[in-house]
Amino acid sequence: MSSVVLAIVSCPGCSIKEGRDECVCCLRLDMGDVGTDLFDSLRVNVSADDFIFNSHVALDTVNRWYDVEVPEGCLTVNVYGGDQMAFHSSFPDLVIPLGEDCGEIYSFHDKVCVGFPGYSEITVDMCKNFARLEVELLSGGNSIPYRTEICGNINGYRADGSLSEGDFRCFPVMEGNRFVVNLPRQKDSSLSMILSDDDGNEVRFAIGEYIKESGYDWTEKNLKDMEMIVDYAETELKISVDKWITVYSAKFVI
Repeated sequence: MSSVVLAIVSCPGCSIKEGRDECVCCLRLDMGDVGTDLFDSLRVNVSADDFIFNSHVALDTVNRWYDVEVPEGCLTVNVYGGDQMAFHSSFPDLVIPLGEDCGEIYSFHDKVCVGFPGYSEITVDMCKNFARLEVELLSGGNSIPYRTEICGNINGYRADGSLSEGDFRCFPVMEGNRFVVNLPRQKDSSLSMILSDDDGNEVRFAIGEYIKESGYDWTEKNLKDMEMIVDYAETELKISVDKWITVYSAKFVI
């Protein structure tokens, strides 16, 4: 059961006369660099073969250090912040529901071995694991009777922080001639954007290829946001990253 835990949890040890199987060790998480401007709380998950610790931690109760009683051995540590509720309840895996875009998720993953006696310490360093893509469609003054669909092959994150391969498909809602979608990290250029109308006409853009050619780096610690302009009059697509001047443009055929 999840609970809000105070900042310092006493981690008792064992005397040398006690059996090692009954001893607990201490895992100390250094949260001094976690920005409280982004998060009110974090979810902490620590697990091993026969052990699991899962708790929501209110950051206003944490004065840098957060201690967890753990068994001796090697552990997997996951810390999540942001929009965790946007994912399927497969925690600690995070799976994006089919039909939805990626939640605004930040995370930290590590593996650590804790020995007896004493404690091990790790620094929690959160990563931004979504990219906000804003798309503007220019039609030369004509109406845009299109429905939008974004497709890909990454549908979230596994407990160790690696990418989860699966069907990603969402249907952003147009507001005027713009829409916004949050994308998970990618490992290839398979992302595509499909525009379709009521008559069954369809235009497909290999936006993963365009993003790759723009030099965008999906391996960065904190994913950057992007803007994309699709100009039907000029049959040109432009991409800018992090509000910079256009860094890439390409012609396309309708």
